[in-house]
Amino acid sequence: MKKKCVLLLAVLCAIAVGPAPTVFAQDEASGEFTLGEITVTAQKRAKNQQKVPIAMEVISAEDLKMSGKNDLNEILSDVGSAIIQKAPDGIRVSLRGVSDDTYPFHGASVSMPTVAINLDGIYSNRKDMSTGLFDLERVEVLYGPQSTLYSSNSPGGIVNIESAKPKLDKYEASGTLEYGNYEMLHTEGMVNVPVSDTLAMRAAFTTSVHDGYISNGGDSEDARNARLRFLYQPSNALSFLLTGEISKVASAFGNGVDAFVDESDVADPWYSDFLIGPPIMATSKRIYARMDWDTKLGSLSVLPSYSTRKATGVRIQDMGFDVNTLDIFQDSEEKSFEVRMSSSEDFFFQWIIGANYYQQDDVSNDDDQNGVNYTHLDQTEEAYSVYANVTYPITDALRITGGLRYSNDDLKLINEEVRGPVVAPEYAYEIHQDKYDSPDYKIGFEFDVAENSMLYADFSTSYRVQSMAGGGVGADRDPEKLNAYTAGLKNRFLNNKLQLNLAAYYYDYQNYKYGDMKMAWAINGVAPVGYGGTYQPMSNEVTGDPNSSGFGDGRMMGLDIKSTFVISSKDIFNLTANYLKSEWTDLVIDYYYDYEAQMGWPPPPPDVVVPVGVAPLETVDYNGKPMTAAPEWTFNASYSHRFSFANGSNLEAKLEAQYKTDYELTWRHYKDYPMNYQEAFAIYNANLTYNSPDGKWTFSVYGRNLSNYAEKRSYFGEPVYQMGVGNPRTYGAVLSAHF
Repeated sequence: MKKKCVLLLAVLCAIAVGPAPTVFAQDEASGEFTLGEITVTAQKRAKNQQKVPIAMEVISAEDLKMSGKNDLNEILSDVGSAIIQKAPDGIRVSLRGVSDDTYPFHGASVSMPTVAINLDGIYSNRKDMSTGLFDLERVEVLYGPQSTLYSSNSPGGIVNIESAKPKLDKYEASGTLEYGNYEMLHTEGMVNVPVSDTLAMRAAFTTSVHDGYISNGGDSEDARNARLRFLYQPSNALSFLLTGEISKVASAFGNGVDAFVDESDVADPWYSDFLIGPPIMATSKRIYARMDWDTKLGSLSVLPSYSTRKATGVRIQDMGFDVNTLDIFQDSEEKSFEVRMSSSEDFFFQWIIGANYYQQDDVSNDDDQNGVNYTHLDQTEEAYSVYANVTYPITDALRITGGLRYSNDDLKLINEEVRGPVVAPEYAYEIHQDKYDSPDYKIGFEFDVAENSMLYADFSTSYRVQSMAGGGVGADRDPEKLNAYTAGLKNRFLNNKLQLNLAAYYYDYQNYKYGDMKMAWAINGVAPVGYGGTYQPMSNEVTGDPNSSGFGDGRMMGLDIKSTFVISSKDIFNLTANYLKSEWTDLVIDYYYDYEAQMGWPPPPPDVVVPVGVAPLETVDYNGKPMTAAPEWTFNASYSHRFSFANGSNLEAKLEAQYKTDYELTWRHYKDYPMNYQEAFAIYNANLTYNSPDGKWTFSVYGRNLSNYAEKRSYFGEPVYQMGVGNPRTYGAVLSAHF
């Protein structure tokens, strides 16, 4: 009954929003309060959000501080159609059903993200950079492929995290102290110093610690981060920005909780009896720079970046039937460089051209403490591209847009393993490699229907390379590919009091990797005769798919409606409605053999001939079934009211509610249902913020997931039967000061 009421409330509301701008602006002529403008850099130039022809959402720094959110799992929790999955290799972001459910191999990432995360314009393939975020200006969420402008081929979209820059015109300092349940303690500090008229420095830090949300200590965190930035601006036309960061994080990831069908079936949905080791210590260092130079030809930008990450610790691999204690070591290095030039604002049409380069070397070792079993992974990625985008005015109101990018990707992973007894260990050596070079393009138009209304539409393409997740030993297969059709309308009504944005889309997704891989095992370096085939991680089946060769095709279509309504100078109402219809269009699997049913796991010894290629035992047709992480309806609503006092202070109360219809976590409805099925559910949040009369300090209390609902986020099937769930009920208080 409660779920039906929430859905009815959302349907009855005629407007819808996401994390929309909550900052009021006062019209000088009328004195009325309206919605303020938000400047974004989604298209690599500063522009009003309502004038950017992209479906996007923006979360401001003020919203983040009020709600105590400092990691992407919380920041994106109320973004329409977004689902955040936690995995041993970090955070995976799903937008509009474009998801990444490839299983991390021995805790290492073996595929590129479907939704890329950029920090200050710099792309990183590391999925663990989404925690400990601090001193931010905003977070931009861009829906759909942005391949002709960004260095990553991310079909689902882009998350841009923008941290605050040094200021030349004023001294500034701030501090934050936050405390909450699970022994959570978060601190943050910042100081901005204008050293001279042309040089400024900004230093910031944060610490965050909390106990594990899972009963075995999983999801605990102890993080410390610091950032130092220098801005040198010798003239209005030239500026240099240099940034250095260091991060030290100790975290325990327990793969999840014991799998359940429904949270009402278990006493504690955050309970897990699987063993985990002590927190793994990771140290990351990063230095990056940016030069901007306004010339007569246009604005030239140069962005170099270099980063390293080292992690050590002990990982307990608990498979339910087998427990291994492993010493782990991970060493990662990233390099990137981008150069671009864009037209000046007064040029008769807008253009931008650029080139970028990215390289990653990632080494990971898991060594059994008995000295016999080990896994050595060495993954390298090298990618470069050139791109150009144009917006050309046909009339004062109509503009055509186009973009082209040529990319070259080389992704290679070497996997070396030793397993078994000391006398005759099994030895496996695999090389997984994907090379791909292809153009991506975009074509569309923008049309100013009225002064505050813009219509846009475009067709764009994107792809994703996948390394080990993309196929078998020595595989060189086509990547995932996306053809996206999008149309949208951005509006401001009622004298800038009502913002209403709509976007419709159709995605044709091809070669989607649905979770199996090929492996060729050998005993003492000799490959067994007659042994081969495909098995699915955590399911131990030999399968073959003659229709799509280990890949599936699907489609997504949907509608996003977002708006913000300033009811009065003290009241603001937000609501989002996201409709998403997804389905497999080509996914038929022939099941040839079942290791587990015949002789158990691991795979059989070399003297057993596996009957691969004979008539299938069973054929399963998934066509027409929904794709993963794709609820048909998502609603987000919020209402805030400001109480003003005679001394100039105010108290702002905000209530939030989210409702999602049911969805599935894995494509294998045949094998995983109902464990992989997430029922329809609602989650409620609230916060109360007191703002001092002089605006120099605030005090907030908040509560998230007040009903303590365990949302299923990911599912790991046989033989472990574990799943990842969202965070439990959390609450806390935040004291912030700004001078």
